[in-house]
Amino acid sequence: VMQSFAKNADKICNLVFKAHPLDNGWENWATCIENITNKLDLNGRVHFITGGNLGKMLESAQGCVLVNSTVGLHAIRAGCPTLVLGAALFDIEGLTHQGTIDSFWVSPTMPDKKLVVDLVRVLAGTIQIKGNFFTKEGQEAAIPVFAKMLLERSVNGSGAFVDPPPRLTNFKGHECPLKLVSTSKYL
Repeated sequence: VMQSFAKNADKICNLVFKAHPLDNGWENWATCIENITNKLDLNGRVHFITGGNLGKMLESAQGCVLVNSTVGLHAIRAGCPTLVLGAALFDIEGLTHQGTIDSFWVSPTMPDKKLVVDLVRVLAGTIQIKGNFFTKEGQEAAIPVFAKMLLERSVNGSGAFVDPPPRLTNFKGHECPLKLVSTSKYL
């Protein structure tokens, strides 16, 4: 990401790395990013942060690059061009940049607003529930609903379960290196 940014992004652009809220601390990301920043002569253009208002950041960002994260859903909902480097269920034409990382810095694809609304509706009706892992309020909202779904065996309801998941059968045009064991008997 940083090499491509150094080579292709406008010299007035900045690159911000945001730590995952549940990062285990095994890797010293600040030092790692600083070392690469120095090596690529990107001083003053690359920043590492550990918090902040994600929604506000995405509203003003010119783009969002990620491996696979719910940040991508927030980004496309905020109308922020998004590049997925891994496998994500929302990494589809019309929602995310389908070109190369080098082209992303120059001409990123904007998410189609109608397609974003349609995706959110599909997710809300099949595999998503309200809540989150990160706050007591979010956990209180999610846990009872998820427990009910587990007990009723309705996780991935409305025909949402496909074995194997499409995102793992074709990984950016390459066969997925992961070999999966079916978990359908647990649903």
